[in-house]
Amino acid sequence: MYKKRIFWLAAASALLLSGCTLRIGFGGDDGGASSQPVASSSETAAAPDASSAQDETSGESTPPAAESSEAAAVSGASSSVPAGEEITADDALSIALELAGVAAEDAYGTQAERDQENGTPVYQVEFETQTAEYDYDIARSDGRMLNFDYELKDSALRGLAEDPTDLDGAREQVVTRTGAPAEEINIWEERDDGRTRYEGNVYCEGVYYEFEIDSETGAVTDWSAEVKE
Repeated sequence: MYKKRIFWLAAASALLLSGCTLRIGFGGDDGGASSQPVASSSETAAAPDASSAQDETSGESTPPAAESSEAAAVSGASSSVPAGEEITADDALSIALELAGVAAEDAYGTQAERDQENGTPVYQVEFETQTAEYDYDIARSDGRMLNFDYELKDSALRGLAEDPTDLDGAREQVVTRTGAPAEEINIWEERDDGRTRYEGNVYCEGVYYEFEIDSETGAVTDWSAEVKE
């Protein structure tokens, strides 16, 4: 069992290093402030990035940015695993933590439950850190990431230094994270409780993204990605 688990983790790591991962996430979890650009391509598939947030709040790594080929990441994962086998809940959790760039000791409230996503058997993996909450759907058959959701905690956002961004700056962050052409990104301004944020969505290379970016700090406060197969 131990050797088998090492295989799954090695496959996930190979995916990350290959730059084929979905740009779904971040590589840590500090909020993805614009001052800390996207994490490496390996993290891109996991969640947004914001090392500054982490540095100022909990010291955790920043969420990753997207890769130019997220769909490739998903399909590539399946090619690395033995046919007819299924990953375990522990494998799914390890894969999710790897994609998020979060160390196991920094995560709490962890759970990995068997579920179905559009007919595909998955593990719904959830965990949080001092600064953010994460939710992944990992295919039980091959460890592919099918869905991802990242949310920066309000307490972490309040701890970030001001680093204002405008609509164009927010759009550019999304371009960097997803590889989508700027003109294809739907983005607009929203204001709530006296604070401005930029919300939007974009479909790129088989992945549908939704996001929210804080105007005062440039931090990505919400980021989700869904693989459309």
